Amino acid sequence: FDGGLRGMKARKAIESGQDLIAVPESLVVRIIGDSPTYPSKTLQDVVSRDVWKQLPWYAQLALLLIAEQHKVAVGEECQRDEWVKALPKSLPTPLHWADDQLMDIKYQGIVNSVRTQKSKWRSLHASIKSSSSRPPSESEFFHACELARSRAFSGDYTAPLPKEQFFLLGLLIACSEQFNLMPGGTAFFGGALVVAALFGQSLILPKILGIKHYVISPYIDMINHDTKEASEVTYAPFQKSFVVVASKGYQRDKQVYISYGTRSNDQLLQYYGFVEKDNPNDVYQITDLTAAVKQFLPDVSTDQVILEREKGEGGPVSFFTPKGLDAETTRVITALCGGDSGKASALIQDIAKEERDKMKSVVAAGGSDKGKTAKEKEAEAMMKTFAEEKVKLLDNVIG
Repeated sequence: FDGGLRGMKARKAIESGQDLIAVPESLVVRIIGDSPTYPSKTLQDVVSRDVWKQLPWYAQLALLLIAEQHKVAVGEECQRDEWVKALPKSLPTPLHWADDQLMDIKYQGIVNSVRTQKSKWRSLHASIKSSSSRPPSESEFFHACELARSRAFSGDYTAPLPKEQFFLLGLLIACSEQFNLMPGGTAFFGGALVVAALFGQSLILPKILGIKHYVISPYIDMINHDTKEASEVTYAPFQKSFVVVASKGYQRDKQVYISYGTRSNDQLLQYYGFVEKDNPNDVYQITDLTAAVKQFLPDVSTDQVILEREKGEGGPVSFFTPKGLDAETTRVITALCGGDSGKASALIQDIAKEERDKMKSVVAAGGSDKGKTAKEKEAEAMMKTFAEEKVKLLDNVIG
């Protein structure tokens, strides 16, 4: 697509309700449940069983991806060969920005999240390395974690339904009736019980137990995101396949989309390496409410803010949406203003304007590209796009 964008397009006209793509479950890379089986044949030299059990789902998927990449690299037989070769070699996320670049974004939510991410992933890699005779390098592990975080989807696990057993069951009932092996009613009743048991084992029991799975599906993972799309990935237990059903029609050669879920631009930038324009799910984080308030109410103390927060049920982060400041922070600010809602409203506007000015400065920053690497230019362009979307959001708040 234009600008070197990767994605998936319709090879023929597709109507709403038709399958966009179906991928056999034998091709996917998957983790089932909170304590998935240790793949000893694949990873026995890469990570110990004990460490494997302690890893989060994305790190487990990352190690499975690394195993697939190693197979392809040494020429071993691999049914996912073409897909592995097509995986991106890097992602343009803030994880790869230098610390001074990260600070240039002037948005503490991203700065804090990326620093926490780096620290966490380094700790995970260290635990793998200490338990392994053939660990991946840190950069290899980080890249695989990025692929897992950006390409996996999750949901309630559903076991495949055995078509062969249903066929044999139908044949048995037919033969029983034909050759009078048992009364017809008894045969049908017994068959119904078996069918109910099979459906229960496949569809109902996993939901009762809360079993989830995390899946990277070749080719489905190449479909790009659009918040407005209703298409999503589902599992077809009879076909033993993961399927994407079109939520609208597509003309031939047009790019198709799915939704990655409710994602703010903070999340999309950090884990996927892009920013969605006019994202209705975007937010603007205020990570230090005390500092934001003290610019306009210098007598307010940190203790006052903490005590007021403890009276409510909100979390530690305040945020603006296009509709305004979150309700809990609005309550806290109103209390700090002595219950004067008019004064609180004016203060919220002042905070929004101050934050908007920060983002406008990021948009205006830059200068000559002379001497900058391609990655530095890419990071700067991404920051500006991110900041432009935050300015739009805060403009909506300010009115």
